[in-house]
Amino acid sequence: MIKKVKLTPEDKRIFATEVKKLSAPEFVQLTKELDIFKERFTAEDWKYICSHTGRRAERLLRNVTEHYSFDD
Repeated sequence: MIKKVKLTPEDKRIFATEVKKLSAPEFVQLTKELDIFKERFTAEDWKYICSHTGRRAERLLRNVTEHYSFDD
């Protein structure tokens, strides 16, 4: 059985801050890596991670549709 990792409030703060800065290629790489390790996170932490990566995905797609660019 895989040992679950519990994110601390500091881990969550850092993740939320850093995910906002990801470029499109970095975002794709992050999602691939998170998919490999998703079993290691608690359900609550996985929901938090998906929420913040989802917001970044929405922002990147909005930039493409409105400005024809991935840049913020």
